[in-house]
Amino acid sequence: MKAWMIGPFLITVNQLSLALAFVITYFFKKTLFKVEGKIKDEVSSSLVTGLIIFLLCYKGLPLITRFADVIKNPFIIVYSSSGLKGLFFALVIMVIYLFIKAYRSHFSMIQWMRIAFVYLFTYFLSFWMIRTLYFLFY
Repeated sequence: MKAWMIGPFLITVNQLSLALAFVITYFFKKTLFKVEGKIKDEVSSSLVTGLIIFLLCYKGLPLITRFADVIKNPFIIVYSSSGLKGLFFALVIMVIYLFIKAYRSHFSMIQWMRIAFVYLFTYFLSFWMIRTLYFLFY
């Protein structure tokens, strides 16, 4: 795995690909998607909030699973990974949040989910393309 040291930070190809995919998806959302403004803003803000909930659940799971270790050394939350269980836990919490937001929205559930699917599909497709092109040429 290719990585670069920038000061105290280690930036990997996956992290850089995720950030570039976010920028590409944001650009496509603002320029190419022909959707009503109110629902587009509601879905995109809900997806960003869902991403923040995902990150908090993923990084905060050691607080529940390894409470004694976290009390001794609080930096475990920052430096340790929650693993596959934490990934699934955070993903389930995020999906539940998104379904609740879609259900409570005054827009139809089908329209809300269709826009969310297009955003997520664009994000993952651009991530996959950037990562594949990087490993193809370097």
